[in-house]
Amino acid sequence: MKTKKYCILVFLAVGISAVAYWSTFVEGKESKPVTNNSIQQLTVADEERDTLVGLQGVCVLLEVESQDGSFYGLRRQTLQRDTELRLRQNGIRVFSVKEVLTIPGSPMLYINVNINIFKITPAELDLVEREYPIFKEMDVRGKKIEELGLASVAIDVRLAQAVLLLRDVNVLDPSATTWQTGSVFGAPVSKLPEVRKFIQENVDIFINDYLAANPKKQPKDEKPKVEQNNKSG
Repeated sequence: MKTKKYCILVFLAVGISAVAYWSTFVEGKESKPVTNNSIQQLTVADEERDTLVGLQGVCVLLEVESQDGSFYGLRRQTLQRDTELRLRQNGIRVFSVKEVLTIPGSPMLYINVNINIFKITPAELDLVEREYPIFKEMDVRGKKIEELGLASVAIDVRLAQAVLLLRDVNVLDPSATTWQTGSVFGAPVSKLPEVRKFIQENVDIFINDYLAANPKKQPKDEKPKVEQNNKSG
């Protein structure tokens, strides 16, 4: 029983942390992602960025998974369209599945969004409130604890492409991960539609690395033509 009470308290603490995080990031309209205990961001190694050099473009494959089959406003088609538009706006070509098979390496930008919902039963909440009366009075930005639906969200963004083994060039992996980033965080269920912002930020990390690995060639400056006035003698 003590273990169960402890687990419930830990869950509530994580939930409150998630609500506080979303209050500062989404409602406070921060321009950059906040790095704290509520969000863990996977960093990209320099070696991974090097695998983007010479990349002609990507094919985007995106999926949304949740344990109860609900997607909370996160429609796969909308997220895929968001991603492809963002890539094109930054000069990165987007291939269809059929087209990418004709491109060297067949590069695929794979995006997975995984949602897990946590629920507290009324009996569990009563148990905590009896043992710790402070929870009965606790309020998070105007919402009672029992009104909060809480979720954990994992976003995985990776580039997969065909690679050969140096020790045996006859061995081909058609879909090896050569670049990857992602983030894991908690959020109120009511805020899940706004997870789109986090997906975009992870895609932006790929865009920035791609542009750094494939800088545009600057046109050579043309010398200005000097007009000469012929004066009649």
